[in-house]
Amino acid sequence: SFDDLPEDTRVETRIALTISRSLPAIHDALLQLLITKPCSRPISALVVDLFGSNAFRLARDLNMSSYMFFTSTAMSFSLLVHLPKLDQTYTCEYRDLTEAVVLPGCVPLLGKDFLDAIQERKNDAYNLLLELCKEYGSADGILINSFVELEFGALKALKEEGWFKPPIYPVGPLIQTRSIN
Repeated sequence: SFDDLPEDTRVETRIALTISRSLPAIHDALLQLLITKPCSRPISALVVDLFGSNAFRLARDLNMSSYMFFTSTAMSFSLLVHLPKLDQTYTCEYRDLTEAVVLPGCVPLLGKDFLDAIQERKNDAYNLLLELCKEYGSADGILINSFVELEFGALKALKEEGWFKPPIYPVGPLIQTRSIN
């Protein structure tokens, strides 16, 4: 239930809260599968999207590996993993930055071109996303919908910089090849 939220709550906040409020039920469902439904191929990993990084603790508690599937580009992912540092570096709204932000291996980004969800730093969506981004490094691996030939610099920087620990797996491009009826 989102009865406790104002009507103008951003969709990113609603998604993040849906996942965090569902963690006890997800834990119980996974535990039930692990205990009462043993099979020849046991559940060994939990894969979440960019809003589900708070489930990594749940996976560890159940002795499962935790992965994130990031459906966008390596450059977008790089922006999010650098967000905690950017948050400490700048006090203004990103759209008000006068110079481009340079992320390792990426083309310079103007603050006004940052994702909508991180444009209003006082909004709950920004703060929730910031906290989720801080947890990305605790995954066992990151699957990114990209490929080396497309984003060589960004992928190389994420893999080789040394500060971001989980391995990066470019698994793209995942594309839709037919219309969905």
